[in-house]
Parts: sequence; C-alpha cells; structure tokens
Amino acid sequence: MHAIPLIRRVFLLKAWGMYRRGGRFVDPIQGVAGCFLIGAGPRIELLENIEGFETLTPWLDAGVSMYHLAYLVERLEEGIAWARRRRGKLLVSPAPAVAFKERLVCFAMLPGGFSLLSLLRGWIEGPYFLNTKELVYV
Repeated sequence: MHAIPLIRRVFLLKAWGMYRRGGRFVDPIQGVAGCFLIGAGPRIELLENIEGFETLTPWLDAGVSMYHLAYLVERLEEGIAWARRRRGKLLVSPAPAVAFKERLVCFAMLPGGFSLLSLLRGWIEGPYFLNTKELVYV
C-alpha cells in the first residue's frame, strides 16, 4: 500500500479544522517521523517511516491508518501492570520518545479489535486536563 506523505495528510486534515502544533520530529529509536495536529477533537499524531525502517509498514500494508491510542500514566510500571491485568502483552519496552521530550513510552497490545496502546510517562503541557488516578485518552 502506498503511504500518503506526511505533508499531504496535514493538508487534508486542515479541512476538518485540524492544525499543526509544533514542528516535525524524527525519532530514530522508533524509526518514525511525524507531527501533531490539534482541533476540536483529540490530538492526532501523524507518523511516517524514516528511511531504513519499516515500523509502520505492517499497519499500512493492512490498510490501517489509525493504529493506536495514547495514554498518559504517572508511573509507567503501573500503566504496564494495568494493561497486563486486562490480558495485555508488552510489545515494545519503555524507550525515550523524541516527540515527547525524551519521556519514556512503551506499547502494549490488548485482546480484541482496536487494541494497541502507547503508554507515556509523565504529563504533556497544553490544554489537556488529566486525571492523575486513571489512564486518560490524549
């Protein structure tokens, strides 16, 4: 499947009232580049593979364009335990994420349907009110 270039996707989502927040980032650990868009709905992270990586290729080849939800957690180990209590499997161990100022992020898969989660340690500045006791959709 041919991936739509990042800049084209940003342009297309402007029609939905989304606009870019911050600049483009490149994360050599995860093998992706991307940017964030915000608007009336949730914040969207648009990603593309960087040269030499195929991080997103399995998703793109399957026709999936939205493949995970991100949750903020005060303590990453508690977020991982939360996912495991729901029969989740840790797919990517905690690693620094360029897009989030080197905060640790990991990925867990839950059983059934749309179930890939990214768990991000810490808080993100901005107009997002977060509940410190629960995992909260970003």
